[in-house]
Parts: sequence; structure tokens; C-alpha cells
Amino acid sequence: MELDRVKREVQNLQKHLREEESQAEVFKRETEEIARELETQRSRFLEISRQIREAERAVYEASQAASKRGEAILQDLREKRVHLTEELSLMKKSKDTQTHACKRGERLHTFLRNRISVYHKKEEIEREREKIRHLEDTLKEELKGKTFQKRRESDQKEDEKQTKKEEDEEEEEEQEEEEESVNDRVRRLRSECQRAKEKKARLEGSLQTRVERVKEIQKELKSSAVYRHVEEKYQSALVDAETELMAVKDLDRYHKALDKALMKYHSMK
Repeated sequence: MELDRVKREVQNLQKHLREEESQAEVFKRETEEIARELETQRSRFLEISRQIREAERAVYEASQAASKRGEAILQDLREKRVHLTEELSLMKKSKDTQTHACKRGERLHTFLRNRISVYHKKEEIEREREKIRHLEDTLKEELKGKTFQKRRESDQKEDEKQTKKEEDEEEEEEQEEEEESVNDRVRRLRSECQRAKEKKARLEGSLQTRVERVKEIQKELKSSAVYRHVEEKYQSALVDAETELMAVKDLDRYHKALDKALMKYHSMK
């Protein structure tokens, strides 16, 4: 389910990316069209400026003439100058508007490029996150399916050996019971009970140490970037803690059995 969600997010991001790239292309074409229009306006502006200079020169020449025809020409040239000046003013306003639109288009184009870069980066991050999640799942499955199983099989073999050893010891004890007196048996059982208590205390202390180590490893797992080594330490410590817990429980049962045996022998005295 998490992988499907990530895939859908990536597809949506790719779709948005294509739309943004399409918009960026449109704005690019519009910007180029505005630039061409500005170049045309500039050429026209230069042409009008040239015409104005020619008109001013003609006005100057006409002002030197004293004839009515010269006055008429002068008036015509003045009117033409006014007309050209007005047209030039309109062209300047149009140029300012187009320049503003061009700058706005450039800013928008830059913004779109940045957004596209962000989308690419986000896709890359999502891919890395997916790889990390896949690696975590693989490591957990391997640790649960192999390491822990191997350790449990080893523990089972050790338990079988220990059980057989205890059975052999019980058989030997049964043979010795016929030769031992009640008091000797009680002393021996008390000694074994004391040793079992001491061993139980040691194992409980070791178990507590293991539990604290597990907590430290869990904390390290959350903060460390080297995930695999931390996970291996955690699983190993967890298996050791569970193994020692099983040993403590076995000793506890053995201790209770010794207590019962002591009570039985006391009642027989």
C-alpha cells in the first residue's frame, strides 16, 4: 500500500511537471514574441526620429524662405512634427508596457524553472526514500527469517543437551539417594539451592544489562544513519536477552523444585 501511494505521488508529480514545462514553453514563446515586437518598435522609433530630424531641418530651411509657399510648408511641417511627436510618445508608452510585460515574463519563466527543479528534487528524494524502505523491509525479513531462526535452533539444541544432562544428573542423584543419609541430602540440596539462587541473581543482572543495551540500541537506531549495523546489534542483543530470560525462567523452575524437595525432606525428618 505504501509503495502504491508513493507511485501515485510520483505520477502526480510527473504530471504537474509536464504541465509546468508546457507553461514554461508557452511563456518562453510569448517572451520571444514580445522581444521581436520591441525590436520592431525600436526600428520604427529610429525611423520616426530620423523623420523628425529631417522635418526640423526642413523647418529650418523653410524658415529662411520669405514666400507664402514657404510659410505654408512651414506650417505643414510643424503640424507633421506635432503629429510625429504624439505618435512617438504613444510608442514610448507602448515600449514601457512591453518592457514591463517582458520582465514579468522573465520572472515567471525563472519561477517555473525553479519549480521544475524542485519537482525533480522531490522525485529524487521519493526514490531514495523508497529504496530505504525497501532495504529496511529486506533487512527485517532477513533478520527475522534467518538470524533469529538460526539462534533459536541453536538454543533448542542447547536446551536439549541441558535437558539430557539434567536427566542424567537426576538418574545419578536417584542412585546416590540410596547411599546418602537424609541430613547429607538436605545439606547438598541446600548448597545446590544457594548456587541456583546466586546463578539466578547473576542471570537477572545480566538480563537487566541486556535490556538496557536493547534500549540504547533502539535509541541509536532512531538517530544513526548506518541502519544495517544498528539493526544487527539490536536483533543480536534482543535474541541474547530472550535467551537469558529463558535461562532465568528455567533456573527459577529448578529453584522451586529444590525448595519443594527440601520441604519434603524436612517433613520426613
